[in-house]
Amino acid sequence: MGLGLALVSKFSALILLPIIGLLLLILAAQYPPATSRFLPQWATFTSAQRMKDAIKHCLLLGVIAGVVIWGVYGFHVEPLGSKIGQPLKAHASLKARLPVPAMQYLRGIKNVKHNSEKHPSYLLGHSHADGKGWWYYFPVVIAVKTPLPELLAMLGMLLLLASPRVRHTLGLPAEELWVLLLPAGVFLLAALGVLGISLNLGIRHILPLYPFLIILAGGWAVLPWRPRVLRPLLAVAVGWQLVSVLCVYPHFLAYFNEPAGGADRGSRILIDSNLDWGQDIGVLAQQQREHHLYPLAFSYFGTTPPEAYGLDCTSLAGSGVMHHAPAPDWQKMRGYLAVSVTNLYGGPGYAGADYRPLLALPRYACAGKTIFIYRIPEAGFPLR
Repeated sequence: MGLGLALVSKFSALILLPIIGLLLLILAAQYPPATSRFLPQWATFTSAQRMKDAIKHCLLLGVIAGVVIWGVYGFHVEPLGSKIGQPLKAHASLKARLPVPAMQYLRGIKNVKHNSEKHPSYLLGHSHADGKGWWYYFPVVIAVKTPLPELLAMLGMLLLLASPRVRHTLGLPAEELWVLLLPAGVFLLAALGVLGISLNLGIRHILPLYPFLIILAGGWAVLPWRPRVLRPLLAVAVGWQLVSVLCVYPHFLAYFNEPAGGADRGSRILIDSNLDWGQDIGVLAQQQREHHLYPLAFSYFGTTPPEAYGLDCTSLAGSGVMHHAPAPDWQKMRGYLAVSVTNLYGGPGYAGADYRPLLALPRYACAGKTIFIYRIPEAGFPLR
C-alpha cells in the first residue's frame, strides 16, 4: 500500500519499481546465512524457490500498488483512446475502446515525459532550448552543489567499500550494502538518462540519492584505523561543512561549494532550480524603496506577481508570470533594469528574449544572489 501511495504522490516515484524488484531478486540470489534475521522465512528455501518467491512478491506488490492508484483516482475507468473533454469516436477501433483503470495517472506520466523533451536546460555557460540536455549534467550538479567535505567523505567511502576488509570492519552485511548501493545506483542511472527520461533542471530531482550515500559516509566515524589522526580530520571536515553552509546564509538555495566559486559565481555553472526560484523578489522590492530604483523594468523567473511585494515595475519577457510580457526595447529603455539570473544566462529558451548582452556591462547592484540590477544611462544601453 505504501508503494501505491508513493506512486500517486509523485510521478518520479516510478523509480521505486525497478529498485524494489532488483533488491528482491538480488537478495533471493545471494541470500545471507541462516543465522541472519533478514527474511528468515527464506532460510529453508532453495535458490530456485527463493527466486520464485521474490518474483511472486514483486507481482503482488505491483497489483496492490495498482489498486491503490486506481482507488485514489476514484476507481475511474476510461477507454484507452479517450481524450480529456472529448467523447470517444463512434468508429473507434477495438484497441481504442479497451477499458483502462486510472487513465488519468497514465496521462500524467505521458505529460511529464512530453514536458521533459521540451524544457530548456543550461550547463557551464551553454543552453539547450529543446530539452536534450547533457548526460553528465547531474554529475556536475553533484560535484558543485555538494559541500566538499561531504562529497569527499561519500566518494572515499565508496572506494573503501571495494575492500572486503573494510566491509568486515564496518560489520556491514552484504544484504544491507545492497540496500544502500542499489537505490543510489538506480537513481544515478536515471539521472544520466539511461532509463529514458532525465530533466536537466536541478539537484532536487536527485535528492533521494543523498540519504543512502550519507549513511555510507557515516562509516568514517566508526573506522578503528589510526583514531588519533582520523578523528581530528573528521572534526575538521564537519567544521568546514558547517562554516561553508553558514557563510551563504540566508541564501541556502544558491549554495555552491568552494571549488565552484561559491554562491556568487554559481550562475556561470547552473541556473534554474539549482539557484533561482524567484526567491529574491522581496529583496528587490525592499531595495527599490530604499534606493529609489525608479523607473524599473523587470524580467522575472518566478510565479509570484511583483505587485504582491509592492514592486513598482514594467514587466519584460521572462517566465512564469511574465511569460507573455514584451521583449525589451533597448533603444527606449531608461532607468533601471532587473533580471533574474536564469533569464540572464539561459537565453531565449528560458526568457523568450536574449538578455546575455547585459553580461558585458557593469552591474549596478544585486538583489540577494539571483536578481542582477543594471542602471541604464541617459544615452541608452550601449548594446550591439
